[in-house]
Amino acid sequence: MANNTGDEKNLREQKNGNKQEELMEDLRSQVVGGSKKASPIHPGQERLQCILTELESVTRQQQLERGQALQNTLCQATTTLEDARRVDTMENLVAELAEKLASPSYSADPGPFLQVIGQLEDQVQKLLQEADCQIAQSMQQAVSALAQSQATMLVSQNYSQIQQLLQDCKNTLQEQWPQAENIH
Repeated sequence: MANNTGDEKNLREQKNGNKQEELMEDLRSQVVGGSKKASPIHPGQERLQCILTELESVTRQQQLERGQALQNTLCQATTTLEDARRVDTMENLVAELAEKLASPSYSADPGPFLQVIGQLEDQVQKLLQEADCQIAQSMQQAVSALAQSQATMLVSQNYSQIQQLLQDCKNTLQEQWPQAENIH
């Protein structure tokens, strides 16, 4: 009998020890690296956390790429706007030339007429310089357009990856909570 009581006592101590280990494990899973994280309630929760982390990373990358594309578009728009302003200036100068040519003072003093022609030449020279720069940029853009198409293919793959990650989330949720079959 005394031996039987000792076995029961050892068995109770073992159970208490196991419970303490389980409690310690629960505490460790709640505080990881000094920062609080949700302890996994369901086995799929850890998988969901991994999927969401990857989803955040992919969407952040897409945001950076869209920002760069927007910056490139704004740069091109600025150049086009500057060209349009120069052409408008040229149009105004040509109208001024026509006005001066029709003026009776033209025959007396061609100086103002020559001054406007000089301004037009300056505008044309600036436009030619910009055109040369744009030719070089266009050549660079042609090369980068190929890279852009490849990057766009990667963007498409990233969106497919996001779609797959979302499907993984839904599948994991449905596996863990079968009653959640109405997830769209």
